Amino acid sequence: MALELNIPLNDSDNITFNESKVKTIATGTSLKLTDNTLQTFDEDFIDDVGFVYDSELVEFVAGESLQKDKRPANATFHVPYTNNINGSWGNGVLAGTPIGGADVSSGILDLNYSDIRYVDYDAVLNGNSGNTGCIRIKNLILNYSGAPGVNIGIISESNSGTIPDSLVLYHTAAGQLWFQLYCGAVLTVSIAAPWSPTLGIGYDIEINWNVVIGESRIFIEGTQFSSTNTSTGNRATNMTSLKVGSFYNGSTISNFSIDGLIIFSTVQHTANYTPDWSSIYDTIYVESKVELPQFAYTGIGNIQAFTNLVTIETGTPKYVVNDLYYSSGWVSSNGTYLQANTIAEILAQIATLPASDTVNVDLIFKNSNSQSNVDNLTLTYTGQIYPVDNQKVDINNSLNNEGILSFIDTLVKTGNDEVK
Repeated sequence: MALELNIPLNDSDNITFNESKVKTIATGTSLKLTDNTLQTFDEDFIDDVGFVYDSELVEFVAGESLQKDKRPANATFHVPYTNNINGSWGNGVLAGTPIGGADVSSGILDLNYSDIRYVDYDAVLNGNSGNTGCIRIKNLILNYSGAPGVNIGIISESNSGTIPDSLVLYHTAAGQLWFQLYCGAVLTVSIAAPWSPTLGIGYDIEINWNVVIGESRIFIEGTQFSSTNTSTGNRATNMTSLKVGSFYNGSTISNFSIDGLIIFSTVQHTANYTPDWSSIYDTIYVESKVELPQFAYTGIGNIQAFTNLVTIETGTPKYVVNDLYYSSGWVSSNGTYLQANTIAEILAQIATLPASDTVNVDLIFKNSNSQSNVDNLTLTYTGQIYPVDNQKVDINNSLNNEGILSFIDTLVKTGNDEVK
């Protein structure tokens, strides 16, 4: 007489198994997904394929993503007067010395006092432009209309406050805008013509000189003012002082405000142009976001947690992960440096970073005079895996018998899975 034993494997009372690796389901038993730790997403920055970034601000070189130097060609000194009188970048000492109470107010250098008030800068390396050069003044606003009635110093450059090789731009008492440049003790370039500015109106002024070939010019709002001076000479490059608001010897009153200035070692314009300061930045390197190619989980199950983030970097880059940054909790970021985290900040809170099967990492560079770069990023996570140590399920039921006539199982297998 044949007997039949039917054993439902979806009932845990019928079987004995390792509950950490095996589970019962509606149709029977199955392996459990378990943690698969120390899995990584890696980006080596070997090229820019898949990256989204501003190529004007960031470049990829030799396996690195790095900030570009945004100083205009041949620029040697820049003062934006955003927060103080000091230069923002240059080839020499950046600190300015205020004379007579010269100071910045609401983003402008305020010299509207009809007294001897100016800022003295170290011209060494910043302003030693020699036989060719350019000084561009942003938004000069005179505190009067027409002629000032007394000489008004605007900007000057000299060797220790002496005449040889000095340079002066000023508005005369009679109402002439005058640009003078000495080669040694010889007054070589002299451009003067009547100029009647309007109170409260801003003017961009640029002076260019080339005493090698004899081409020196003044531009006001991008239009050449007066004629080209064709004098030639040989000017020394030992300038030590750059004054904004007075003659080279500090003897002239000022009565104006300006938004900024920049100095070049070469001529910038020989014909009329449209003034544009949009590409002149307060810092050498400019804040910019680099979106890395998306990481996508291709393993079994789902990502359970992020556990580590390591980079090879220089400077102070920050990061945003899945549009989140940590600020008393993981919150939405607007993609700026202010709303991003350093690697150390992320690691301190990475255990609470919401897990997801796709990962978008944004690299944020900041405004700085020091270059930042990143050449490797590794994100470590915990994925999932089925046990590979051949789990056993023991049948609790028994049947006394003299032999087995047949054995039938109901089985679903995938890929290389096998049940024995």
